Amino acid sequence: MSVISRQALKNLFKTGSKPTEDAFADFIDSMVNCKDDGIRKQAGQNMPLRIKAFDDQENLLDFSLEETGFNWRLSQKALPEEKRGFNIIDSSGKSRLFIDEQLGNVGINQTRPSAKLHVNATLDQDMLRIDSASQNTLLILNNEGNLGIGTTNPQARLEVKGDIKLGTGVAVNEFSDDASLRQKRNTAVPTEYAVRSYVDLKISQGMGMYPFHYYSDDTVSCPDTNEFIIPFSQKKVDPDEVFTQRTTFTAPENGVYCFNVNISFFIKTKENDEIRLEFFKNAEVVSPLICNPPLNVFLGSTYCCISNSVVVELNQGDTFKIRLSGIGHPDYWGIADRNFNGFMLYYTG
Repeated sequence: MSVISRQALKNLFKTGSKPTEDAFADFIDSMVNCKDDGIRKQAGQNMPLRIKAFDDQENLLDFSLEETGFNWRLSQKALPEEKRGFNIIDSSGKSRLFIDEQLGNVGINQTRPSAKLHVNATLDQDMLRIDSASQNTLLILNNEGNLGIGTTNPQARLEVKGDIKLGTGVAVNEFSDDASLRQKRNTAVPTEYAVRSYVDLKISQGMGMYPFHYYSDDTVSCPDTNEFIIPFSQKKVDPDEVFTQRTTFTAPENGVYCFNVNISFFIKTKENDEIRLEFFKNAEVVSPLICNPPLNVFLGSTYCCISNSVVVELNQGDTFKIRLSGIGHPDYWGIADRNFNGFMLYYTG
């Protein structure tokens, strides 16, 4: 008795032939038997085909290219856990996809899934990859647990190639280690190193956000114009890097600024002459918010020293300059020494 093809069965039952007992046995064994094979059409027009499970693993159906063995198998139980569910097994007997009957959790290479989707990674393959219709990778989770958005090779737990936006904030696309924070971009987030380095630097500079310094070069001869606009330069964070010398400061940001000035000079003057050190905001004389110490003028026959301090609020683009004036009848005067420091106290937005 054996399972034979349809054509072989037809040859056994041709007209005029006398089929033997073995021919009938081969015919019966070559057909599906609802009882023995566990496959039958259930009663009722809309009822599906019913397949009975066999063996400890409750195997249901094999898919194969050969007479023996299988490439894929469907079963109702995962061994050795004996976890009941829908199980897809490869030719080596390893579960590739399992759906837990009780919880509905899905396991990939995992027969005891503890989440709605539980994936066991392999050494040479990514765990998850989503591509667009144009085959561009939108999201990838590799076998090391790194998640990449817009990149196929994430080098950190989360790597994003593109902008990130949280809630209603602005979109950012970079974590910056620039310790100067000079670029002032809304698209970059400073790292701990950048913030710490920036704060340490500003503490060493007296917390001034924007330091400015006069040149302190040799004695300067001044023209006979009864006033002298004091030139200065703006220093950057790098002490060796200096802006072009100028006579007017333009506020880079809205804020409250502090300026301290001390000037020594030589002069020939009469006793009643008045010497003034004046601050100008947008060409108007400033009424200082704070003036400490008050304006001090020490007159001598050839040498004077004058100092002043001011705290003033400036908007971005406002101009500020310092003028020494009030010499009644100068024959000659020159700056012997000039000392200045200025910085932003706080940002006003």
